[in-house]
Amino acid sequence: MADIPLFPLKTVLLPGNRLALKIFEPRYLDMIADCLRENSCFGVVLIHKGEEIRGNTDIYSIGTTATISDWEHRADGLLGIT
Repeated sequence: MADIPLFPLKTVLLPGNRLALKIFEPRYLDMIADCLRENSCFGVVLIHKGEEIRGNTDIYSIGTTATISDWEHRADGLLGIT
C-alpha cells in the first residue's frame, strides 16, 4: 500500500461519512493543494495525545482514507473542504 499524507484530528471520520474541515495551517493547506492537484486522498487519524495545532501529537495507528468531494476559498480566508 502506498503512503498517504495524514491529517491528525481530535475527531474521527467513519467510512462512508462526510467531514467538513476548515483548513488554515500552511502545512495542511499544502497537503490539501497536493491532494486536489493529484486527485489523491489523505488519511484522517485520531489524536491520542497532544493538540491539533501545534503538531506535537501521538496518533492512533488506524484511520480512515478521505477524498475531497468539494472545496471553497471562504470569505474568512480559510479553505473549506468536505
